[in-house]
Amino acid sequence: MTGVQTCALPIYSMLDKPLREADIFFCNEEEAKHISGEEEAENMLESITNSYIGERDDRYRVFGITLPHGVYILYGRKGVFDKGFVKSRWYTNKPNDLTGAGDAFRAGFCAYLIKNIGSFDRGAFNWRRAGMLGNLTAAVMVTGGYSDIKKYTT
Repeated sequence: MTGVQTCALPIYSMLDKPLREADIFFCNEEEAKHISGEEEAENMLESITNSYIGERDDRYRVFGITLPHGVYILYGRKGVFDKGFVKSRWYTNKPNDLTGAGDAFRAGFCAYLIKNIGSFDRGAFNWRRAGMLGNLTAAVMVTGGYSDIKKYTT
């Protein structure tokens, strides 16, 4: 399992080779604009997917674009993908600090992925649930704690 993180690269073309090999890739909306050249999040995800996931690619892969109010996710292989938007139940328009939100999202998403790795490789991965956990951990990060967040159960 290989993941790629952008780390605010000055030259996004440096991602060309790593993204062709990545099993997991998430970036924020601003990064996705630079990588794809598109303006709308759905179009950004389509462009990134078309550029880096081939129809002969036999591995299951998941790519996504994080937004303040949720995440667009695409999961699949060989040109057959399940995709959609996972709205955050914990979105706040008054975050304390956005620093680390993307890292926190990936931590929550990957925690769910690790717990359910067998389903990922079989094509039965519940990417919506993983997205919800990612949204939750990002919300905890930007609000500074659990006080305004509803209980999450798996």
